[in-house]
Amino acid sequence: MSRAQGLGHSILRCRTSVNGPNNSAINTMPLSPTSYRQVFEATPMERISMIRAGVGARDAIRILTDVALPNGQIFEALGVSKSSISRKAASDQVLSRSESEPILGLAKLIGQVESMTGDAEADAPAWLATWMAEPVPALGGERPINMIGTMEGQ
Repeated sequence: MSRAQGLGHSILRCRTSVNGPNNSAINTMPLSPTSYRQVFEATPMERISMIRAGVGARDAIRILTDVALPNGQIFEALGVSKSSISRKAASDQVLSRSESEPILGLAKLIGQVESMTGDAEADAPAWLATWMAEPVPALGGERPINMIGTMEGQ
């Protein structure tokens, strides 16, 4: 198993081939407190592998819930459907690449905050939620949540 595959399996639910390419199973490993930092520190190729494998819908809900913004604002900001992800989570499915990419990007941002603070006990998702909701002068007065739905915004 490559480092990318190992990292993906330890952080997020990923598809693994069983009995050929058309059948897949879910390797379920819950997110750990260090997972966000691992996503941030992963190489771009490792993150691409994770996106291609698909983020488990249950893990996606955990990530989105960790960033506690009111009224599902984070779903809307990332351009993902809360009902679609909830439906997939109920049947333990993985998300598509287009759904996985912004969620993995959010996990990477949380990991970046954890890395910057150097404090594993700090609540990086809560700090990120507060920061995203307020206008930031360096962004021309824009709120980061208005930009997070794009790769460049992340």
